[in-house]
Amino acid sequence: MLVRSGVRRRLLPATMTALGVATVAAGAPFLVGRGGSTAPPEAPAPMTSGPAPASSGPPPPRRAVNRADRSRTAPAPAARLPWSRDRVGHEALAGLPYDVAATGFTVAFLPARSGLRGQTLVDARQIQIYVRDGESATSIRRILAHELGHAVDLSRNTDQDRARWLARRGAPEQAWWPSPYLSDFASGAGDFAEVFARWLVGTGDFRSRLAPAPAPEELARLAAGWFGARTR
Repeated sequence: MLVRSGVRRRLLPATMTALGVATVAAGAPFLVGRGGSTAPPEAPAPMTSGPAPASSGPPPPRRAVNRADRSRTAPAPAARLPWSRDRVGHEALAGLPYDVAATGFTVAFLPARSGLRGQTLVDARQIQIYVRDGESATSIRRILAHELGHAVDLSRNTDQDRARWLARRGAPEQAWWPSPYLSDFASGAGDFAEVFARWLVGTGDFRSRLAPAPAPEELARLAAGWFGARTR
């Protein structure tokens, strides 16, 4: 959802899937020693014509050999980290293959708000994502990708770029910016953000009401003309 000049719009909720993280801890093996045996009895000196060689004494004891205790089993994986809004939000952000900082917008992960999943504040240059308790990084990533589409529009597009987009999408007379009489998903800006999100994360409902979701070949052409490059 795009908010210009401090006016906030409401966004319908989207459906999402789950993603989580885990860490693994490992322990070092416990080492035990094994002692050596005593020296064998001295063999009789060989029969020679010369004097018998002097005895060199018993050989030194054998060194103990350390080896891992094979009775130990492999350590079990550690339990999942407890859910936190900041951790799952930044995990979602790290999973986006796009240079968010290049847009000049920052991202804030805030407590859930009824009827609103995210918004992009033009004057503050900030994306705000409202995170529900227990929500997954995958779910948040889809909302974040839409809002990032607004940031890309604001940082890259000119009025001529926006007119070209509307013509390409078959709605040359449609207004670009949402208003009290035009929802985000029915505007040019909302359609741009939805197509950008489809290109960036590839999943989730396509909710633009301006035009249908583009086919893969058309999506690639739109991305080449308007979106810039992925980071991976």
